[in-house]
Amino acid sequence: MLIILVRKILNNKWMVLSLLIGSILTVAMVSSVPIYTNGVLQRMLIRDLERYQENYGGFTGRFSIRSKLHYYSNDKNERIKAYKWFDDRITVFPDELDVPVIVQNKSLIADNLLAIPEIQREEKPKTRFFKFKGVTDFEKHAEIIHGRMYSTEIDDDTVEAVITDKTFDALDLRLDEVYFVQDFLKEDQVLCKVKIVGIFTIKDPSDLYWFDGLWDYDESFVIDHSLFNDFFIENSKEDEGAYLTEVHWNYALDYHKIKIEHIDRMLSIYEDQTRWVKKYTAILDSKLPLIPI
Repeated sequence: MLIILVRKILNNKWMVLSLLIGSILTVAMVSSVPIYTNGVLQRMLIRDLERYQENYGGFTGRFSIRSKLHYYSNDKNERIKAYKWFDDRITVFPDELDVPVIVQNKSLIADNLLAIPEIQREEKPKTRFFKFKGVTDFEKHAEIIHGRMYSTEIDDDTVEAVITDKTFDALDLRLDEVYFVQDFLKEDQVLCKVKIVGIFTIKDPSDLYWFDGLWDYDESFVIDHSLFNDFFIENSKEDEGAYLTEVHWNYALDYHKIKIEHIDRMLSIYEDQTRWVKKYTAILDSKLPLIPI
């Protein structure tokens, strides 16, 4: 039987060769269909994400979580404990999504404060409500247009801060002027002193670091992030920890690196993260534009 088969092949070698080539081409074409399909879907995914950015003007890969720490407890450090607990969980979210991070920052905010000029210059002093803000890597992305950048240390119980031009005008502030910092509910108690040393703006308008632009810095006295952390969190005295009112975690994810074959897994992880955030809906709020695409 085998000998007969071999003879037929030898007698029809061109036909056999043609069939072999045809079979190889068929297998190759069938095998390439999934690869081609994935390539098309990958391009469609990226194009949809880019179109979202074009239509809405916001970066598609933005992943932000905001926390409002309004706790009322006999324990003055309750807000610090809550912040550290949330921080341990939230900072691993981008790694879980497995998408490269282009840039990130974290803002620590102490609100409900009053700034009163150390040397009175008004017959009826203006009420100046403000908030301290410490932002990671701020010095690398901000441009000082008047004055200088803040110091990273406290000198004579005085913290140095920079502000936006809008804040400078709205609160009627002056460069190199020193202000007493008070809790608006405890006007007889001076928390520290702050000196305005500079006015800043965005260094690069296309920089993804500025997630909400300058408006997010209205009425904010921006100080060194490490200094904020030391003063209000790690080495806070008495009730200083109670002044920590908000924390913002911001990440710019490189959505061009998202793979179509990983979408299901990514969505599943994000849904788990969202469920976790919703358990603390009175405290946390999250934003990730690329998920609804």
